[in-house]
Amino acid sequence: LWEIYKKGLKSMFGDAVTITKEYEYEWATIPHFLDYPFYVYAYNFGNLLVLALYQLYLEQGDSFIPKLKEVLSSGSAMSPVEITKLVGVDIASKSFWEKSIVYIQSMIDELEELV
Repeated sequence: LWEIYKKGLKSMFGDAVTITKEYEYEWATIPHFLDYPFYVYAYNFGNLLVLALYQLYLEQGDSFIPKLKEVLSSGSAMSPVEITKLVGVDIASKSFWEKSIVYIQSMIDELEELV
């Protein structure tokens, strides 16, 4: 596992961080690597969800704000499927998730124009 983790660290940090011998065991101190499979996917789910909801806000304008407040106030009282239905969204729909991908692509396009 160390070699895989080291490769990831080098890819992430490049020359900005010296990967010392102590890092060899760092992966073992991060519980969700081993104890909670797919835990980190929740971060990606959340990021893509927020980007797609932001796209809905851009499409609907201020009329989307009360719906978003309702989503945020539901906390974890309902499942993500039920919560997103409050804003008229079916998160099983490919078209919903494509909204976040379109936003990410627009950021990549903007970066490419700047570089």
